[in-house]
Amino acid sequence: MNAWINGRRGRTIDYRDRGLQYGDGLFETMRVHGRKARLADYHLDRLYAGCARLGIEPPDRKLLRREIVRVAALREEAVLKLIVTRGLGVRGYRPSGRERCTRIVALGALPPHAAAAAAVPLRLRICRTRLAVNRALAGLKTLNRLEQVLARSEWRDTRIAEGLMRDADENLVCGTM
Repeated sequence: MNAWINGRRGRTIDYRDRGLQYGDGLFETMRVHGRKARLADYHLDRLYAGCARLGIEPPDRKLLRREIVRVAALREEAVLKLIVTRGLGVRGYRPSGRERCTRIVALGALPPHAAAAAAVPLRLRICRTRLAVNRALAGLKTLNRLEQVLARSEWRDTRIAEGLMRDADENLVCGTM
C-alpha cells in the first residue's frame, strides 16, 4: 500500500494525532477503476458532512480532490482510502479548537473478490456482533470501527467474503466492510 500524509508520501503518523489516540476522524473507501476514483464527489460530500457533524475543520476540498485524482491515476484498478483526522492535539478528550486536520490518502490492491466478475455470487454470513445505537454517530464512517473489527474476527474461512451485521432489533444494517 502506498500512502500520502498531508500531500507527502509517508508511512508514519505522530502519536499525538487524535485519530490515533481517540478515533477522532472519518474515512471513505473508494474503488479505483480506469485510474479514477468512482463516486469521488459522493464520498467527499459524505466526508465533509461528517466533518461538520463532528466539528472537525476539514481540508480544502479542491486540494483534497486534486490529491484523490493524482493518487487514483497511479493504478488502473485499486482501492483508495481517504482518512481525515482532527489532527495533533493535547492530552485529553476535549479538542482545543486549534487542531489542524491530518489527511491521509492511501492506495492499495483490490481484494480478490472485488476483482472477480460482478455476476459471481459471494458467500456471506450473519455476524454475532451487533452494532450499538448512537444517534449522534449514525451514518458516519468514523475511525472507531471496533464493532466491525470484532465482527470480522468471527471467522477465518477464506470462502466467506463478507459478514452482515444486525442492530439490537435484529435489523440487517451493514456489512463488516
